[in-house]
Amino acid sequence: MHADVSCLGRIILCAAGTGGHIFPALSVYTALKGEDPLLVTDSRGAVYCENMRYDEKLVLDAGQESLISVKGICFSLFKFFRNIHYLFTLWRQERPNVVVGFGGCATLAPLLLARLMRIPTLIHEQNAVMGRTNRVLSYIVTRIALSFPETRKCPRLGKRQHTGMPIRAEFIGHPLEPLKKQGNIRLCVLGGSQGAHVLSSIVPRALILLPEALRKRLFVVQQVQEDDLPFVEAFYTLHSISHELFRFTDRPVDAIKGAHLVICRAGASSLAELAALGRPALMVPYPYALDGHQKENARFYTSHRAGWCILERDFSPQSCADFLKEHLEEISVLENAGKAMHTLAETNAAEALVSAIVELKRR
Repeated sequence: MHADVSCLGRIILCAAGTGGHIFPALSVYTALKGEDPLLVTDSRGAVYCENMRYDEKLVLDAGQESLISVKGICFSLFKFFRNIHYLFTLWRQERPNVVVGFGGCATLAPLLLARLMRIPTLIHEQNAVMGRTNRVLSYIVTRIALSFPETRKCPRLGKRQHTGMPIRAEFIGHPLEPLKKQGNIRLCVLGGSQGAHVLSSIVPRALILLPEALRKRLFVVQQVQEDDLPFVEAFYTLHSISHELFRFTDRPVDAIKGAHLVICRAGASSLAELAALGRPALMVPYPYALDGHQKENARFYTSHRAGWCILERDFSPQSCADFLKEHLEEISVLENAGKAMHTLAETNAAEALVSAIVELKRR
């Protein structure tokens, strides 16, 4: 924590944990640059904003203790009240104008304190099912912004508005590219900010089950966790599958553009970025997501014929191969799904959210 960070009259953006929370916050942060915003996050979220100056961010020690044990609960409560005390001391002297939450447990203390200090507040929910922290905060904040037109477990209060999902600037402004019907078929595999070991394990073994003629046309661009990289690299090389591997922080737009099909988790941020690029998706929702929110995210996109969903329990090398065999040679089907995906793009979401925040600031 930086004791010399000024909060006076600033807009505070709070986001913690995974890229799913951090990326929309960073998108809004960029759009708010003229307002001199301050990002409040935890140690996990700080990984995604290492390039920011010390006076542009505030890193709280929210802790990652298990809430199963009494010791873990006590440590978490201690850090929660320590953060409340620290922020109260800071904000009593330098009161911010608005406090905005993007989800994650570490946002609870700043938003609760802001409510107690009568500072205008707003929360943004990324997923099709409202997260537990946002659910608690939804009853006390000034405004609720939603990514999906309908969000389950969100109280039906008059302060709700649909803004869409803010996405990173590099995903905006790209024309919808037609899929190449001849030559290589580009398959992109994304695991999200947390990586997805199951995709690194299943997809390579599925590809060798494809007919040789189809397999030779494939060019695979795959995001791989550091631990999985040696296996995936060796496997593709052994089976002569053209490929390019990359990490989560490497060239996400270049990896996705031109892909005939993307295999991915069903994180709201990733799907919104795919919509902006108009790429069809085979979604494999993370099965342990709280309240099954990734499954609900996938349901929204499949209901608009923008992609397909296979639950992880049904996702095997054979089921994946069967899907790819059926769809990769039907380019028109993939192209129609990509067009449907593109109709769901909301590239002005950051601006819509900024407008709501600035309106609160002027109150």
